[in-house]
Amino acid sequence: MIFKYVQREGRDQLASELSDVQEDGLAYYTLNNNGRSHHKSYRLSWERQWRNHYLKINGTYQETESSNETYDDPLEEEEPPVSFEGKLTSKSELPRKDFNRPWVINLTYVGKLPYGFTLSGLAKYRSGYKAILKTSNRDPDIELPDDTHPYIYEEVKRGGAVTLSCRVEWEKRLYSNHSMILSLDIYNLLNKKTSVGNTDDYEIGRQVWAGMEYQF
Repeated sequence: MIFKYVQREGRDQLASELSDVQEDGLAYYTLNNNGRSHHKSYRLSWERQWRNHYLKINGTYQETESSNETYDDPLEEEEPPVSFEGKLTSKSELPRKDFNRPWVINLTYVGKLPYGFTLSGLAKYRSGYKAILKTSNRDPDIELPDDTHPYIYEEVKRGGAVTLSCRVEWEKRLYSNHSMILSLDIYNLLNKKTSVGNTDDYEIGRQVWAGMEYQF
């Protein structure tokens, strides 16, 4: 059994800061080195091998915080302010979420079968996380200078996800040290719909890959 702890501290990273409204009626972003990040993870793993079988289990708990998602996001075309928790704020000032799934648990199995076959399987569990999303509703209690109302952003909980993947491999010894390997990989076997980041995007669904390899 192996335990591993990792801690990373990021300092003097690029960030941007929004100034007050100037005499020309505009506010400006200025690059600086005030960006910071903090990451720590705890990992426990166990593995065992017997005869033609191999089994491994590992679990990771991680936390990541950063003062800014990317230093150049705010430098894009200026967007109108938004409403979050009943207060008017800019998108760049929304609480930072790195969308890490705190818990990740993997179960891996590899089995050598008769007649040159090898079967591999991976089961992965990832816990839920929180994200801040734009809603289709506007805040009626806040009015902007152009007589419009800002869109409401809210914190939502993304659910956990379990994905299964497998690989079947067949190896044929030809002569001397030459051999041919045929393989079939299936990722996201159950075609699970898994959210990504703070958008309505999803991870790629089921994928099937076939391969052929010649070794000599």
